[in-house]
Amino acid sequence: MLGRTLGEAVLTLLLLGSLWNGQAAVLPEGEDQSRPASLPSLKEQNGDRPALVRASLPLAEDRDKWPRLRDPRSRGVVVSAQSALVMDSRSGKILFEKEANQLRPIASLTKLVTVLVLLDLEPDFESLVIMEASDGQGGSGLVFDEGEVVSKRDLFRASLAASANDATVALVRTSGISESEFIYRMNQKVAELGLRETRLVEVTGLDPKNVSTATEIALLLRRVREIPLLREITQTQRFTVVKNNGQQQELRSTNLLLGSFLNQKPYHIVMAKTGSLDEAGFCLALVAGEGDHEVIVVVLGSETHFSRFDDAKALAYWALERWIWK
Repeated sequence: MLGRTLGEAVLTLLLLGSLWNGQAAVLPEGEDQSRPASLPSLKEQNGDRPALVRASLPLAEDRDKWPRLRDPRSRGVVVSAQSALVMDSRSGKILFEKEANQLRPIASLTKLVTVLVLLDLEPDFESLVIMEASDGQGGSGLVFDEGEVVSKRDLFRASLAASANDATVALVRTSGISESEFIYRMNQKVAELGLRETRLVEVTGLDPKNVSTATEIALLLRRVREIPLLREITQTQRFTVVKNNGQQQELRSTNLLLGSFLNQKPYHIVMAKTGSLDEAGFCLALVAGEGDHEVIVVVLGSETHFSRFDDAKALAYWALERWIWK
């Protein structure tokens, strides 16, 4: 108890100091030293209390378990993202938002919907797929060569964790339905989830006409995090795929935060998905927790590859440290 009280006091002094001198407060040790572990200065929010998403309200008897701010003056952190949102995973209460309902391209966050539709089709993960030239339809997320034989299980992991576009296209091509039917089902899926603004025109996220909002991506992630297989895949930092000639290839997750303090006790990462595109900027959708409390963090349109991780890390840390769950 004394240690936590002292920790909170230190955190408060650091954050208040960052406001006074305009510098970022330093995050706890244990962060990946390849990147500076810094927390942007607090952003004072004006206006009403944090909002609640109507479609996801808990039962009335659970309202005493909604999170509340330790200090009402603490309203968030400064982020480079064009849109951002932090949501309590259990109650749906919005803890922070910045242009959260602005429609934006979502890049490879699209794959969160793609994998839901693939799972609906009950794929045989042990079946093998021969990669075709058409699977490599562009983008940087290409892992496999034409003619290579790969299991659907490895393609699925490569699609979600390594954001491999060719793996995604191959899975859709061998799904048993046409690509146009698949895209139709993707839009059906988001409609079923109550995501009224989300529109999808292709399966990988390469098309900037795949659009959504930070709010709706957070609601999507609430659904995706319920699936154990998807949590397991996105929690894996590196994994090996086996090709037809017996060759093994190691792939790495695109989520750099798996190697950060946010994935070390007392914190943990539940799942995440990255995305980037010229029109979309750099995006990240993340579920992080401390104990049995989880927050969903979405950043869309961050300035750089690394700043999306800095944005999400700072927001998750602020939420888990500055909010109290009863």
